[in-house]
Amino acid sequence: MYKRHLKSGAEITAVCSEYVPEYRHHRYTVNNGMAEDILYSQMGNTGGVSALEVYVVNKSTLLELVDYCSARRLPHFHRDAVKHFFDGGGKMAVYMHEGYAKHISSVQSYFKTSMELLDKNVRADLFCPQRPVCTREQADVSTYYSEKAVTKNCLIADGCQIDGEAENCIIFRGAKIEAGAKIKNCVIMQDTVIGKGAKLTNLIADKNVEITPGMTLSGSYELPLIVPKDTRL
Repeated sequence: MYKRHLKSGAEITAVCSEYVPEYRHHRYTVNNGMAEDILYSQMGNTGGVSALEVYVVNKSTLLELVDYCSARRLPHFHRDAVKHFFDGGGKMAVYMHEGYAKHISSVQSYFKTSMELLDKNVRADLFCPQRPVCTREQADVSTYYSEKAVTKNCLIADGCQIDGEAENCIIFRGAKIEAGAKIKNCVIMQDTVIGKGAKLTNLIADKNVEITPGMTLSGSYELPLIVPKDTRL
């Protein structure tokens, strides 16, 4: 993307995709690799390509846009800064991202996207070796699976203890699924404990949650149940 930006001679390069978000989003009309105009707050495919809201901006251009918006108390990047940029004859290139892309703007979209990561083809596209994700390492001991543990199609971090059953789940570091517990279509975040015999379906549990033994909780795929951080149920 950076090389494309330098080659184009544009002040801004926008990352766009043929992917059409389910929510309101901005789109750019494109001619020969350059953005001609922006279409604000669109639903569906109304022409042009979807803005993924990732940009490379020349420093001088960015400072000018910040000063312009700050002086006029204009808070919106697209509606205010980009409009001013185009009105002044600014040159914006478009870089087309051809891989996996999702617009996460709600709990529902976060949950659905998390479940999509259980597809190995999606993971291979998103986390390809040619585009590594660099983050702070937090290595822990290997996850422990007891003899009665059952896991099907799950992503499980290190440092966990799995004594129960998990299907189609994403389980963060240090979580515990106690014996007899059954969880399905769940996102279980760091250091959460699911008690013995608990049954959870379509649920997001934030950090340090404790689900007491025998508890049954169920949401729907379209409206997952959310258990806030540090909650005990």
